Amino acid sequence: TLTLGASCSGPAILISDSTHTLGWTSTDGFEVDSVLVSFSSDSGTTYSLQASLGTASSYNWTVPDAMVMTGGKLKLKAQDYAGNSKEEVSSYVFAIAGDSLSSAVTAGWTLWGAPINPTNDTMTTNLADDFSGYWDTFDYVDNGYTYNGILKEAEGYWLGADQNATIDVKGTPVDSNFTMSLSQGWELISNPLVLDVNVDSLTFTKNDTTKTHAEAVTAGWVNSIYSYSSSGYASATTFSPWSGYWMAVLETGVEMTYPIHRNGGSRSSRSIENEWMISFDAQVDGGNDGITMIGYAETATDGFDTEHDAVKPPNPPGPEYVSLFIAHPEWNYLLGDKFAKDIRAAVPANGYQEWQLTMESSESDAQLSWTLLNIPGEYEVGYSTDGGQYFDNMQDVSTITISANTEITVRVGSQVLGIGDEPIPTVFALHQNYPNPFNPVTTLRYDLPENGIVTIIIYDMLGRQVKTLINQTQDAGFKSVVWNATNDYGKPVSAGIYLYQIQAGENISTKKMVLLK
Repeated sequence: TLTLGASCSGPAILISDSTHTLGWTSTDGFEVDSVLVSFSSDSGTTYSLQASLGTASSYNWTVPDAMVMTGGKLKLKAQDYAGNSKEEVSSYVFAIAGDSLSSAVTAGWTLWGAPINPTNDTMTTNLADDFSGYWDTFDYVDNGYTYNGILKEAEGYWLGADQNATIDVKGTPVDSNFTMSLSQGWELISNPLVLDVNVDSLTFTKNDTTKTHAEAVTAGWVNSIYSYSSSGYASATTFSPWSGYWMAVLETGVEMTYPIHRNGGSRSSRSIENEWMISFDAQVDGGNDGITMIGYAETATDGFDTEHDAVKPPNPPGPEYVSLFIAHPEWNYLLGDKFAKDIRAAVPANGYQEWQLTMESSESDAQLSWTLLNIPGEYEVGYSTDGGQYFDNMQDVSTITISANTEITVRVGSQVLGIGDEPIPTVFALHQNYPNPFNPVTTLRYDLPENGIVTIIIYDMLGRQVKTLINQTQDAGFKSVVWNATNDYGKPVSAGIYLYQIQAGENISTKKMVLLK
């Protein structure tokens, strides 16, 4: 028998030109008199002889010279005096990495990082010789971009360049599981390994408790992870070498570990049997945004749910961009009030769920497309670009061209399409005004489950009455009223924070809004 030790197989990262001790055990009725050690750089397709040994159970192997090689395998053949032989190969591939790594980047903006511990951590030392024209790197600190002159493994950067280039960085490759501390807020990170790392394989530790990525999201430690291509963001499922990523970190004191692991196999996923979704893709010349999603999940609420909802990453620094999001300033969320995913509770009986999507862009027009997934057959799905006056059927068309800075209202449920009879809500609700902040017009929405006298009054932060918007009897229904930032005398009010309060029967509710000028 011949049994290879763990040192003969992957997953592993070996350092080029280093000495790596291979170990194995061999037993036979006759004495083993020779062991042949062979190496493959192409996942076992071809092998080259590395050593012909006598009776031995280990070998100090000099790892071959390579910049990056990911298909390494070893083959050992043991033979006894009688001519009997046994052959074994590595159960999984390993990687080899050298002390100088390189990668190509394209002109424009790249979310970037280097999978190596640089010999010199000065950004200029590592990158200046790779560009003949303009280049620069930026980090993200305190909710804003800042120049960054230090290169560190596992850190992410925005790299801007006016030309294509090949970047090379000298240093020491990371050859073991790598743990980094995460700062609360938006973190720019990168893969410190020369191998892909599945997001599902990441582990997170806080106060000596370790969780998988899915568990850390549910616990509210972390939230969204986004990659970036030349055209826009995408939800990340794999961390690739030389690529940077946004990670939303919600708690302090969290550490994240990148493991060297086997690729492939099944990944954890939540059952969508009792869920439905609508995903959106907004496109303009030079940019797109394909990460926005709304829908329903059995365990979701209409508020923020760490398991289901996702915050929007900061806009990339390039000149062309488009961003589609759902605003929730009332959630008072640490990482901002723009959300890429807004998954809600069930649609009210004989009613609908409504989302307000906002599009912002550097361009004047945009193409908006959507995909419907598992929408129940009894529901109507409509969109409106005229403030909710008329709803077109989203199941009849999947792409529209609209003004880029447009608000889109989406409704899913009963009696949605056209102008038709208004459905009746089952519970009283006052919704957050939209847009918020605003200048100078905003819409206040509220749900009346029964007929009654309704008053809506605007107050300043000192409690002084500013404007009476409604003071009358209203029929039950989904209602809205517009405030144009004027007082009871028709004069414009100053910028600041205002309160709006509704009283309908025994129901009273108050919310804040912000007027900018």
